[in-house]
This record gives sequence, C-alpha cells and structure tokens, in this order.
Amino acid sequence: MQGKETQQGYVLAFSLILLAFASIILISALERTGIEKRIATSELHRATLEAAAEAGIHDFMIAVREFSVRNKYTDGDAYCTELKKGIGDFDTDELTVFFNEYLPSGMQETRMGLGSKDEPVVFMEEPRIFWYLSKPNCEEEGVFSMLIHAEQNERHIVSSLNIKVSIDFAREYSASFPPELEEALGRFADYTLAAGGAGFTANGQREYHGKVGSGGPLILNGSSLVNGSTNHEEQIEQISDWVTMPHPGSSTSHTHFTGFTDSIRVYAAQGKRGVIEQCHSSDIPPGTRYIYCPGNFGGDIHDGLNNLVIVATGNVNVPKIVNEGVSLSIVTNGNVTLDVEPARSLSGGVIWAAGTVTLNGGPQFETGIVALGSITINGGGFNNPRPDPRFVPVLHIDFEY
Repeated sequence: MQGKETQQGYVLAFSLILLAFASIILISALERTGIEKRIATSELHRATLEAAAEAGIHDFMIAVREFSVRNKYTDGDAYCTELKKGIGDFDTDELTVFFNEYLPSGMQETRMGLGSKDEPVVFMEEPRIFWYLSKPNCEEEGVFSMLIHAEQNERHIVSSLNIKVSIDFAREYSASFPPELEEALGRFADYTLAAGGAGFTANGQREYHGKVGSGGPLILNGSSLVNGSTNHEEQIEQISDWVTMPHPGSSTSHTHFTGFTDSIRVYAAQGKRGVIEQCHSSDIPPGTRYIYCPGNFGGDIHDGLNNLVIVATGNVNVPKIVNEGVSLSIVTNGNVTLDVEPARSLSGGVIWAAGTVTLNGGPQFETGIVALGSITINGGGFNNPRPDPRFVPVLHIDFEY
C-alpha cells in the first residue's frame, strides 16, 4: 500500500512539472507571438516611415534652395558654414527662424510641428508617425550633412529609420544660359558683350558690367560707365582676333554637328529633342524649349516662352518683351532687333548673331551678346549674365535602418 501511495506522489509531482513546463512554453509562445506581431506591424509601416522622412527632406530642401538663391557666397564651404550657422543644432527656436525666413508662408500654415526633436512634425496620427531633423554637420569640400529621423512609437510598437542626407553646394552657372550654346561659343561665352569688326555703340547714360570686347570702333554716347569706370579704353578689351568669332552656321560652330543652326534644323525635321519648326511667337506652345525658323522670325515674347531658344536662318525681330524678367536666347545667321519696354528687363540667355544686334529700351539687360557684326544699344544698361557662379544644392540620400 505504501509503495502505491509513493507511486501516486511521483505521478502528481511529474504532472505538476509537466504543467509548469507547458505553461512556460505557452507564455513564451504568447510573448513571441506578440513580438512577431509588433515586428510585422512595424514592417507594415516601413514604407510610411520612408514617406515621412522623405516629406521632411522635401520641406527642408525647399528652404535650402531658397537659401542658396538669396545668398551670394563665393564658394561651397561658405554656403555650408552659413547654413549650419542658420539652423544651429536643429532646435526649435533656430528652426523657427530659418523656416520662417526661407519656407513659403503657405507651408508654414499647414505644418504640424516644426521638425526639431522637441517639436517633431506629425506625418500621420493613426498610427502616430513623425519626423525631425538632427546632427547637422559640415563635411569636407562644402558638403552639408544631417539625419532625418522618422519614427513610429505607439501601443508598444516602436519602429524608426534614419536617412542621412548630404547636400553638396555645387558650382553652377545660370540655368538660363544653355550649356550647348556655351560649348558652341567657346571662349566668347565668357563675354557680356563681344562685337565684331563693325564695333560697339552705346547711346544713353547706362552702366555696363562684365567682360566687354570689340573688334572695331567704340562709340559711347553719353556718360556711360563700363565696370564703374569712364575710362573705356581700359575697360573694353580690343578683340584683335574678332575674325575667329564663331559663326552659328559655320562647320566649326559646334564640336558635334555641321553648324549649330543646321543641327537644330535636323532636330526639327526629325522631331527630336523637343525642337519644333515655327517662325512666329504667337504659334509657339508655352513651355517650348527650342524652335527652328527657316527664315525670318518675329513676334512678342511673354513669360510662357521663358527660357526659349530661337534658332533662325534669317533675321529675328522681337517688337516687345511682354513680361518682366524673361530669359531668352537667340541664335541666327542674320540680324537681331529686340525691343524691351522701359519697365521690363531681360534676365538671362545669350544672343549669338552672324550679323548685327540692336537692343532698344529696357532698364537692364542680363544677356550675353556675341555678334560678328556691330552691337548697338539704345537705352538699357548691361550686367554680366553670369557675374559669379551660383551654388545649387545637390541632394544625396542614404538610408540607415
């Protein structure tokens, strides 16, 4: 009897051990299930976290681009240093000042939060996902770097990612000066005004800034200043080799084509590179980049044609620039006559003519001119279209999970 009772005691103890072991397994399984569920939920929102971080990049880059446009520093290091000074360590007060200065007012009104660690921007409420900026740093050669941190932290679910952003303040000349024209013009692209053997004539009391050259006589009527000086002989370079100035229709005017105007004609015929054939501005669709005219071109220019490049085999006559600050480039085997109303200005581009160029009116021109014939300016003064290279923020992104 005693042996039987002992055996029953062992069975009871063994059963309790099995129950405890089973309980441990069950609890562990439940905990693991909960963890896996949280991990799965976290992974489910990974794309949303990336979207939140990219929204932060978008907002910040809008401000940085505006910062780069308004400030005129001489190198990328200066831009990086001043940007870091402006944002400090991304605390709330410094970001408030920075974003109020460089973000459009409409964005200020719609932002939920600011973007600092103490005041993050809420990207989504359910689940709650937010982002903020951190760790600003100036690396070598003027590269600004920082982290954009996006996080979901709610209901025991924690998920986050960091995106490292590097902003390289790259040297770039005005986007309104077509790079293919700079290549075709060669060293003459550096001139604000370059006149051929017939010379340069200016009428009116205006100022001319930049590199000015002439292969012929200089006629400056009135008290015009060249680079702030009345000593025009010193300020205007005599182009002794003006006969080598590139002709837009010659076989040497472009390194890849048989003449610049001819290459554009081929593109128009083939329907390539968005070049269309047209000889009057009223028939050009807004947003057109290049037009080719096999003859004389005419018509007013409005802001819907901003950054347009007119390529013609004949003369180009623009009676009116309708809007302020339009950028326009003209390449022609003939002459150019351009009228700008006194209250308007031409803010970019280049005029390249095999014949003469005559500009009338306008308070200010910021256009490069290269003419194998004479250049005559009646009215407006001139600034170098690219007085200094501007520094454009170029974005590089690395995800750090």
